[in-house]
Amino acid sequence: MTRLLRLLAALAVLAGAAPVIAADLLVKKAAPATASYLPASWAGLYVSGYGLYGANLTNTAVTDMTTVADIASAPHGPGVGGAIGYNFQPVPNGIMFGVRADVAYANLHGSGAVSNVLSVSNATNYLGDLDAIIGLPLTPDGKLLGYTGGGFAFGGAKPNLQVATLAQAASDTSTGWNVLAGLSYQLTPSWQVFMEGDYFQLGDKSLTATFNGQPVATSLTKYHIFEQKLGITYKF
Repeated sequence: MTRLLRLLAALAVLAGAAPVIAADLLVKKAAPATASYLPASWAGLYVSGYGLYGANLTNTAVTDMTTVADIASAPHGPGVGGAIGYNFQPVPNGIMFGVRADVAYANLHGSGAVSNVLSVSNATNYLGDLDAIIGLPLTPDGKLLGYTGGGFAFGGAKPNLQVATLAQAASDTSTGWNVLAGLSYQLTPSWQVFMEGDYFQLGDKSLTATFNGQPVATSLTKYHIFEQKLGITYKF
């Protein structure tokens, strides 16, 4: 009888502990809580720095009033620049809108000769633009962004026409428009790297050299410039 009572008591203890053990197992098997997923954001104020290589896609045309020659040495060369801008991204991982101001020092230079007495040179020593930008993330995490844009552009135009000892030159700002396209990648929420191509079409420059009031040679330079940029961006 005593042995039976002990067995019944042990069963009662086990029955009472069963809910606790089951609850403990459920807690241990529950999946750990995870933070909600947030794609990379491109919104905010930023500054950029970059190196570039640019080239004028057209050569200077020169005439000595009887024949016309195309000087086959279009200006090209390196440069460095910087930009400041602000992006809006209303929907996470959605379309991005932005505005940007950009200016670069450039050393795009070229020259050529029609004859021993007729030569021209041309240089572009700075380029800049004020652009509207639109972009779209290309990866699920939003870290790779493709973008395009365009707007108002300007550049330093320095054509020079030389006929024997006569020289005619200009040095001023030529204005026009530009378009661009690029890719940017977020290394961290603040730091990005990018590559970009820009096309500028600025105003043409015409020069005429005269002798005793009569034109002896003219030149026409068109500023159709392409530049390739590689740079880094800091987003505040």
